[in-house]
Amino acid sequence: MTRLPALLLAAAFAAVPVLAMAQTAPATPAPNGSSEVNKRLNNQQQRINQGAAAGTLNQKQINHDTKVDNHVANQATKMEARDPNGQLTKNQTRKLNTELNQNSRTINRQKAKTPAPGAVTTQ
Repeated sequence: MTRLPALLLAAAFAAVPVLAMAQTAPATPAPNGSSEVNKRLNNQQQRINQGAAAGTLNQKQINHDTKVDNHVANQATKMEARDPNGQLTKNQTRKLNTELNQNSRTINRQKAKTPAPGAVTTQ
């Protein structure tokens, strides 16, 4: 009977180095949806700027598209602040990407509808 506690104690001490090694193993970083969303926001802002420079977007369209992008950026910032790791979850990234997709289609439609200044239109 006295041998059982001694065996348990020995097993516990033998397991300590194994547990220590398991804790020091490098953790794989979780995928960060924020970088994807930020890249998309930057790309859309470049497209808005190109449309403004080419004259295919008017000021009202530019203001609207920029406002939508700013809204998405603010949402992403708030979502990151709520997360203990400061990262977006897959569902949050999906939601923001859906909003960015919608705004991207809006920009494309606006550019297609508005002819560039000096462009010859055939009717």
